[in-house]
Amino acid sequence: MCRCHPGYHANAAMPGGCVNHTDTHAGNCTRFCGGVHLPFPFGITGMGSAAGCYHPEFNLTCDKTQDPPRLRLGDGGQFLVEKIHLKNATVRAVYPGAFVNNTELDGQK
Repeated sequence: MCRCHPGYHANAAMPGGCVNHTDTHAGNCTRFCGGVHLPFPFGITGMGSAAGCYHPEFNLTCDKTQDPPRLRLGDGGQFLVEKIHLKNATVRAVYPGAFVNNTELDGQK
C-alpha cells in the first residue's frame, strides 16, 4: 500500500500525489468552479499571480462563458469535470457529446 510521509497528504499512488501541507494553502487560489471543489494538486489555469496553486499537469480550466461555469480538463479541453476524489485518485469527467436522451429513443420503435 502506498502512503504519504508525515506532513504530506493526498494520494501516494499518483505521480506527485503526496504534497506538503504548506504547498496547499496559497491564499489566492480559486478552489471552486461551477460547484466543483478543486483540491490541490488540481487548480485553474490562468489564475494570474496564483503561482503554485496547482501541480504541473493537474491544471483545469473554468469555462465562465456558460451559466453555471463548467470545469474542463487541461487548457479548455472538451471533457467536463464533475467531481474530483483525492482519496481514491479519481476524476469524474464526461464528454458532452456522449449523452443520449433515452426518452427519445424509447419513442422511436
